[in-house]
Amino acid sequence: MPLPTKLITLKRSTRSAIIPGLEFLGDRLAEAKLGHLPHRHPLYHDDLQQPNGYQGQEYNEEMAALVLSTRDKLHAIGTSSKIRLNVFELSASALALRIGRQEQLIQGSSAKPVRLKELEAHLETYRKRARNAAANAIGTEDFKKEVERWQAFVKWIRVNLCQVRKPQYRRAPTKTETICAMMAKAITDRGRAPVADEKISYLAKRVIDALHHGRIPGWSVDGVISDPKRGEELLYKYALDQIGDEFEVVDDRKVPELCIAQSHRAAKFRKAMVVAEVPTAGV
Repeated sequence: MPLPTKLITLKRSTRSAIIPGLEFLGDRLAEAKLGHLPHRHPLYHDDLQQPNGYQGQEYNEEMAALVLSTRDKLHAIGTSSKIRLNVFELSASALALRIGRQEQLIQGSSAKPVRLKELEAHLETYRKRARNAAANAIGTEDFKKEVERWQAFVKWIRVNLCQVRKPQYRRAPTKTETICAMMAKAITDRGRAPVADEKISYLAKRVIDALHHGRIPGWSVDGVISDPKRGEELLYKYALDQIGDEFEVVDDRKVPELCIAQSHRAAKFRKAMVVAEVPTAGV
């Protein structure tokens, strides 16, 4: 028995947030029909226990066709932006919206969080209206069975089509980024206030250019990176030479040149004390 529908307005911007998820489901369902399930849950076994939270999942051909028909309906909307959808077509649209956001398929202005929340609320309002109309039309018990079939199909989608994503590879830092990080660390570790990123980037490019052209004897870029302790000392001295007057002291106990000056003054003071304590001959 056909389910009653509700007339809902879906503008182009809102459809652009729903259709990518429906296209995603359509592609994965086509793969599943060919027996290809590369995105299945890694703990799933056909004859053994199913992953927690996915018990009772079951593929349903009618529900799969409903997802595809919903996609086709949204593509065929005219200039009026109005369309009639039943409760499960609205549920499929809401599912596609969630999957599109989860898989980062949504692009453009519709991807703003506020608009997505508004769209979710809009779909939910009409889904509840369609749910009540369907329950009155076919009876509460029959409608409950249809809901169970849909929920089992959604679980099947999640366990078989939406589990394994493309691997995300972390890009290794460039040599310039490594030199910047070493220089910033060298400055703060030696009692100086942090320097602006723009200034650190400028200094890093200058020192790399100097290393490449041999203006710092005995050093190379790879040598600085491979020996962090001595490399940071070199970078600190280079930065001190270039912008030493801009450095702000945070902890003078860690500033090497201040510590050296203090130790020199202390040595002179001790030497003066020794001389003062030596008795004068003939007194």
